[in-house]
Amino acid sequence: MSTRILRPVNPSLPLVPRKSRGERQSICLQASISGSNKSANAASVVSTSGGVNPHLELGVGAVVSEVWERLFPLSSADGDDFDRSIDGFESAVAEDLVGLLSSSPVLATVSNGAGGMLFVQGNGNLTFVENGSIVSEGVVSLPGACVGVAPSVEKKVATGTSSEEVLVRWGAAASPMALLHVMPHADEAATESSSSSSSSSSSTTTWTRNMKRGFVVEYEIAGDLAKEASGAEISIRLERSGHWFGGGHFIRQIWPLNDASLEVGPWYAFDNGPNGVNNLLGAHWMTSRGLLVSVDPSQQYLHIGMNAPNQVLGAKDEGMKNLFKRKWGVGIQNATRELLPLTKGHGKIARAGQDGLLRIQARSNYVDASMEHPLKHWQHDYDVNDDGMLSVRVSMSMADNAAEACRMALGSMTPPKQIPDASMFRYPIWTTWARYKARVSQEKVLTYAKEITDRCLPRSVMEIDDRWQVSYGDLRFDPKKFPDPVGMIRDLHALGFKVTTWVHPFVQRESAAYLEGAEKGYFVGCDMADHPEKSGFWSAFFKWDWLFGTSTSSSEALKYSSFSTAPGGSKVGFFRWWNTPPVAALDVTNPEAVEWFVARLKKLQRETGVDGFKFDAGEPCFLPRFPRTHLPLSTPAEYTQLYVQRVAGQFAGGVSEVRTGHHNHDVAIMYRMGDRFSTWDAGNGLRSLIPTLLTSGILGYPFCLPDMIGGNAYFNTHPDKELLVRWAQVNALMPAMQFSLAPWDLGKETERLVTKAISIRRKLEDYLVTLAEEAAENLTPICRPLWMISPGEEDTYEIQDQFALGNDVIVAPVVCRGARRRDVYLTEGSWRDIADADGTVIEGGRWLKNVASPLDHLPVYVRNDSSLVERLFDSRSTKEKNSFD
Repeated sequence: MSTRILRPVNPSLPLVPRKSRGERQSICLQASISGSNKSANAASVVSTSGGVNPHLELGVGAVVSEVWERLFPLSSADGDDFDRSIDGFESAVAEDLVGLLSSSPVLATVSNGAGGMLFVQGNGNLTFVENGSIVSEGVVSLPGACVGVAPSVEKKVATGTSSEEVLVRWGAAASPMALLHVMPHADEAATESSSSSSSSSSSTTTWTRNMKRGFVVEYEIAGDLAKEASGAEISIRLERSGHWFGGGHFIRQIWPLNDASLEVGPWYAFDNGPNGVNNLLGAHWMTSRGLLVSVDPSQQYLHIGMNAPNQVLGAKDEGMKNLFKRKWGVGIQNATRELLPLTKGHGKIARAGQDGLLRIQARSNYVDASMEHPLKHWQHDYDVNDDGMLSVRVSMSMADNAAEACRMALGSMTPPKQIPDASMFRYPIWTTWARYKARVSQEKVLTYAKEITDRCLPRSVMEIDDRWQVSYGDLRFDPKKFPDPVGMIRDLHALGFKVTTWVHPFVQRESAAYLEGAEKGYFVGCDMADHPEKSGFWSAFFKWDWLFGTSTSSSEALKYSSFSTAPGGSKVGFFRWWNTPPVAALDVTNPEAVEWFVARLKKLQRETGVDGFKFDAGEPCFLPRFPRTHLPLSTPAEYTQLYVQRVAGQFAGGVSEVRTGHHNHDVAIMYRMGDRFSTWDAGNGLRSLIPTLLTSGILGYPFCLPDMIGGNAYFNTHPDKELLVRWAQVNALMPAMQFSLAPWDLGKETERLVTKAISIRRKLEDYLVTLAEEAAENLTPICRPLWMISPGEEDTYEIQDQFALGNDVIVAPVVCRGARRRDVYLTEGSWRDIADADGTVIEGGRWLKNVASPLDHLPVYVRNDSSLVERLFDSRSTKEKNSFD
């Protein structure tokens, strides 16, 4: 006789007798008695077929019962009817789930065919359940006009799956006020076959490629309701999902992100920007419990907040908000701003409280009541969809753990398939910037190079930074400072250096490049003519733009652009940046302009022997107000993407570098961290390095170039011996090392200790190159969070001062002033301290307390069964690696 056997999702649960549907429903209903809103759940919602929502007819108990049925499907087998330990599910999860579902009618449940379900409620709540556990809670922010409106629900089989997708509509079909579209992720075959799709309403678009066990949620509101509702917003509650990672680079880099309080603000790459956003931003977050939240990177007017304070920090009170709101310029103009994001322990945050949400918004503009920022006037032709709706698209996926969630995110991206020049992974880069600033000259470059080679220090690149050219944009060496650039570069090559120069997409008015390019319309224009209310007499009311550096005032713009043209007949848009004078930006949407600019870079290479370039800037904050481009930019981030792809990308695989990116994972180039301060703290100082490095890796940028060792010595703040040595140790086993401040300037002892840190890198340089080659194939980070090599160990999720190099090396540098001991966590397995000549084996999966870490020691551990052990402990090969020349 054939009987039904329950096949549970979680096979570790014990078998128990199966309860009837009525018994299960009774238990679920009992769980809902306390504190539930029975009247809400008894309400009916009109469906497209004219009936009522079956979940609302049955009540919450039946909904939970249906969860049970879907999570524990039946199949035929011999034996009696059995059930897994559903009691635990019913008593704990069911009570929790019922509490969530009691707040509003359940409109629909959507299954992803992989053990997951998403509940959609009439108040906009979203509850993601998988394998008997609630893994995530979210909510869409409904406009006030939707209150009291009975939504309709449509279902159909989702493309590429056997599951249903759901469309919930508030308002009439012809003119809806809000739409919520929930789609299960397509199966793997369907995803591959349609990976080139660009439809915003499909779950198989490229940004969700290879994502599984989840859903795509697209939420739209009518454009005329966007202001009232702060745009279309999907929020995810943070607490349920554990520790959070990802997002992007911040001035104060927090790891994990749970302690950060990121105010809701514009999400585009910035040079020390609003709410703390910095040069490199991503579009996904992952959690210690395996949740992956991804955002469509093409989202318009994207705003992000995370655990934001419950009140605007820049406002004194509502009546004075506009007067006291914070104003963000660019670069050095923001140097005196408070370093953001603040953390939950800060007094301001403690007083304001936090919302506990990851808030993802698509707005209709960048105007913000709490701040001024350079792109507040950004406008383009794609403010809303063709149907007048403003939409935001979010994917929620589940993996077994954070490491698998990270791999899933990276699997949605295109890897570069090649690495930057291997010498940059092996040997340090040397740059003139922090040591000489703009006082660089041929004599100083050659003197610096001789000092390096006289000490037999390893070297890959000599980067010649600011003021090597007379006028910005001309790309010609200043003949007074560099009388023989060809001879200088020939000498540097003979000394073992490749040579790069500092460039950016800017030209100043006095340059020959401007005269040539402006005539052809190669620079971004400024559409002031289309905004007369912001020009002429009325420009006085916008003086803040000039004073705080958010743009060039209309009078300044006229001074610099009265004899030039730009796209659409507009004037060239000059703007403030971190230097003087004001500059114009290359129009990277214009293929002819890009070809012209790249050709000039290659001409410089042919004529002088320069090997590559340090590409600076590229963030869209460095654009004029009301920017006008040859082809419209759908988002500001597209400027960054095109700059890296079309300009810097022409030099991929070499010794060039950039400092920003937007969905540029396929460009094989070094991605430099933003300028660091010469301080110890996490506010852009030494302690920010490891969190920023790890964030780069999980965002899909494995070729991370930390900024200069010791920082940039801004504001006459120079590192002392201890800070420079500890910085060199922190940096020693990152993907690249970069020096500018000379260790020997601080004495022989500093030089000795820094050289010792470099020697550790020499021992592992082959391993670094191997990891870089692996990253080129699949974007696996070179430097990894400890949870990526052992995701089952809970302690790994809060470690912000260690990292793994590949899977076989753990690095635990000292990052606190004066510390000579530290606790070190080793993941499961057997390890050896590379400084221990006796080769003592240490069992991991635990903390090593109070490990001696004097100033001359960098704690590094290698996995005992790794092939690296023989290489590291072979005295002959170690001796060979310690010598460069």
